[in-house]
Amino acid sequence: MDRLMLLRLPRGGLPEPEIPEAAMMLARVPIYGTKDAGRRFWLKLKGTIVTIGMRQNSQCPALFTYSEDGDIKVMMGTHVDDILFSCKPG
Repeated sequence: MDRLMLLRLPRGGLPEPEIPEAAMMLARVPIYGTKDAGRRFWLKLKGTIVTIGMRQNSQCPALFTYSEDGDIKVMMGTHVDDILFSCKPG
């Protein structure tokens, strides 16, 4: 993560192992619902997509394509944590 995030435990602490309610936990990864969670998810998704051979569109960075011999086989659009894709048969 790019910032320090400390989390309060729920009332009564955690049952296993016994951690007192007054304890704090350090978040090492983005937590759902925080301001940076959607962006960090998208960056991880983008890295994975590019690793498997898809290319990011230069005009629309949220659009990715996979081509074979100059023919686009798969198109995928993203918005934060929503994904829409289409592909040709076969």
